[in-house]
Parts: sequence; structure tokens; C-alpha cells
Amino acid sequence: MDKQPEAVEASIKMQSPTPLDMQTGGDHYKKLKIQPAYYNWANRIPFIEGCCIKYLTRWRDKGGVEDLKKSKHLHEMLIYFETTPLELVPQSKLDELERACEQAHRDFSDSGMGSHLG
Repeated sequence: MDKQPEAVEASIKMQSPTPLDMQTGGDHYKKLKIQPAYYNWANRIPFIEGCCIKYLTRWRDKGGVEDLKKSKHLHEMLIYFETTPLELVPQSKLDELERACEQAHRDFSDSGMGSHLG
């Protein structure tokens, strides 16, 4: 059975410092009562929706209107993904996506960040 978010939060707070206590490149997340990454994780929010939340949370303190445009683009992508049968997506786009996923996997593996995942 999964831990409840309160139990997870308590166990995270017992670590010192936690990843939630640190931020690279500013303080636009650290100063929030609930950071988007933790909120998204605790609520099992999928990637695209989580990115929308991230951009909408930080736009005033980091990216300005550009972050709103990023969120809007992600909303449009989500609507497309939810309304377009995969069979109708051009093969060139699927190939492009596969290459991008493979590159992201290589980058993640090369960074060492995924080493604890097995």
C-alpha cells in the first residue's frame, strides 16, 4: 500500500537537508508553501499537467509571459494527445518522439541522476 502524502512529507522532513530545501537557479520554488514538484508527485499528476502547474506557479517570479505561453502550448499538446488517435499521428512525428525519448534517457543516464533507480 502506498504511503499517504502526510506520511511521505513527514519522512522527507526527517532527512536534512532534503531536496525540497535546495534549489538550483533561483528561489522561485523554495519560497512557496508547496513546491510544484512535490505537489505533482504527491498527487500523481502526469508530466504534461505537472509542467503546466510548474509554469503557472512560477510565471510572475521567473519567466513572465513566456512561462504562460509555455503552459498554453502544453495545454494545446494535451488536448491534441487526448483527442487524436495515435494511428492518425504522422509516422515522422512518432519517429521524432522516439529519438527524443532515447536522447533524454541517455542524458539522464549520463548525468548519474538515475543511478539510484536501478
